[in-house]
Amino acid sequence: MSPTSLYTPSKRGISIRSRAPKNILNVYSRLREENPQESISEIVRKVSGLTGISKITVFRLKKEKTLSALSSPGKKRPSAVGQRRRLVKYDDFTLSCIRRKIHGFFRNEIPTLSKVLKEINDDAKIFSKNISQSTLYRLLKDVGFTFEKRKTGCAS
Repeated sequence: MSPTSLYTPSKRGISIRSRAPKNILNVYSRLREENPQESISEIVRKVSGLTGISKITVFRLKKEKTLSALSSPGKKRPSAVGQRRRLVKYDDFTLSCIRRKIHGFFRNEIPTLSKVLKEINDDAKIFSKNISQSTLYRLLKDVGFTFEKRKTGCAS
């Protein structure tokens, strides 16, 4: 009966964080001290087997250590919703004007993005210069409007 493994090999594409690089290099140093006659590639193979990290990663960590101090990749933080440049650039008055234009469409016809864009760009009171279709789409999403597919051309 073979003994159970105490480690799991690391998955591909997952970054090594916090103290793991230092621990891997400590294992490398210890094996290097205990076996000075063995080649570097043989020691790296042993480190890879003991830690569950690939040989290439061990070589990369060794190279990073010689060039500079070890650092782990930064955390990905969610974007700050309250600090979107669009919502800061366009004030509440402008957003309420856009909202009123869209609600005004529902009296006669269904608003489309191109129709709303033409209407807003024609009105000089809202914007001093024309905005693009993509900016308007993002503004509408930020304000709370959603796109809804209409069933046109269906016989009922």
